[in-house]
Amino acid sequence: MTEPTTRAAGASLPSDEPPTTDRRRVLALGGLIAAGGALAATACAPAEQEPEQRQPATPGSPPVDSGASGAGIRAEDVPVAGGVVLPGVAVVTQPEAGQFKAFSPVCTHQGCEVGEVSAEGIVCPCHFSVFSITDGAVVEGPAEQPLAELPASEADGMINIG
Repeated sequence: MTEPTTRAAGASLPSDEPPTTDRRRVLALGGLIAAGGALAATACAPAEQEPEQRQPATPGSPPVDSGASGAGIRAEDVPVAGGVVLPGVAVVTQPEAGQFKAFSPVCTHQGCEVGEVSAEGIVCPCHFSVFSITDGAVVEGPAEQPLAELPASEADGMINIG
């Protein structure tokens, strides 16, 4: 005679079927995965620091001097009939020798930051709007409004913005 097996209340009998996962376990597992992913992303994010100098948009461009009176760049670093993008600060141009202009680096089309000053003008890399180095006017769309002009002055070989 075989002895009876006792089981706890609610326990199921052994089965040849694979175990099933209920909704509660799926949601709990999903929550753990999401929380772990968020924690990992936060741990890998760089710490925000205020740089002493802003980095130029293109390799070889001069750094920005961000003194207490505003940002600036050496006049000799701004090419005649060209310009320099100072990321997050301004676009400084020199349409003619000794004539310096500064414009907002934010494209009026959708708010991207302009990326370079080329032979065509100030170029936005997002949708390729082109603006004049003389007055910030739209040379080629899709932008419809000019770049905002910023105050710029030259003193002791420096172009000061703001």
